[in-house]
Amino acid sequence: MKISRQEVEPKKRIIIAIGQSESDIASLEKSLGGRDDLFIIASPTYDENTLERLRGQVSAVTRFDILTHGGVINKEHHFQSGPKQSIPTKNLFTKLREIVGEETPLNNVNLWSCFGGAAAKDVKELGASSTLICHADENSIS
Repeated sequence: MKISRQEVEPKKRIIIAIGQSESDIASLEKSLGGRDDLFIIASPTYDENTLERLRGQVSAVTRFDILTHGGVINKEHHFQSGPKQSIPTKNLFTKLREIVGEETPLNNVNLWSCFGGAAAKDVKELGASSTLICHADENSIS
């Protein structure tokens, strides 16, 4: 049965945890899993296809918490995907915008990552009227 966007109740909070250990993911899901208002995507590596599960789950009031290990490469924020791969954070933001659609502003995107402030300039990838909150500045380990 195909579910249309109108038939799915959007989540109030979405946690995206990328590059975390299996034990950290298990702990996160154990402590927060099972809540009706929460949707968790957790993976040790980044896979754009996994984010497709967000279709229909987002409204203008949805809070995103992105948990990832981060760093700065060539003045650009990257997040860790697996032990030896980094991906520009703006790629994740662009994918979120693509999935959610242009009509829904991402009003509450929280980036919990070392050097997260370096991603502030990439807020434009989230789309018009979107808000990005970086919980570490571009020079800080969090």
